[in-house]
Amino acid sequence: MPLLENEIKPGTVAFLDPAALYENAAVNRSDDKHVFRPGPFLCVAEHEGTSTWLNITSQRDRRGLRLELRSQWRLEGSHLWRKSPQFINDARKPFIGPNEAFVAASHKERDYHPNLRPQISVAGVEAAILEIERYRSKSGDPPAGGV
Repeated sequence: MPLLENEIKPGTVAFLDPAALYENAAVNRSDDKHVFRPGPFLCVAEHEGTSTWLNITSQRDRRGLRLELRSQWRLEGSHLWRKSPQFINDARKPFIGPNEAFVAASHKERDYHPNLRPQISVAGVEAAILEIERYRSKSGDPPAGGV
C-alpha cells in the first residue's frame, strides 16, 4: 500500500522510487552523478508539509562508513527487515521536499500485510540526524533548519 501523507513522520520507512524524486523540481537533493535504486528510505524529519529522507541499503560499505541501523532500532516490518543488516546508504545525500512528492514516489510500494510498516526508533533517527550533521560540518555547509 503506498505511503499515506499522515504516515510521514520521523522514523517512518517507505519503499520509494527515486526516479520520481529526481524528476520533481520541488525536491532538493545532491547534484552528483550517483543515482539511488528504488528501495527503502527513512524519514528523519518532517515539518509543515516538508520532510527529509535517507536511502537505506542492506550492503555494508568496504570502508565501514555507513551508519548501521541497529536491530534494536528497527521496529515493525517483516522478520527479514528486523534481522538483516540495514545501513544508511549515504548521509551526505538526503532528499528534502514536500510530503506529497514522497507519497507520489511510493507508488510501487506493496502492502505490508501481515506486518506493519517498518519504523526506526527515536534513537535510530537521532543517530541518522547526527550522521547528516557530521558530514555537513566536515564539508563546511551550515546546518539545515530541521535537517
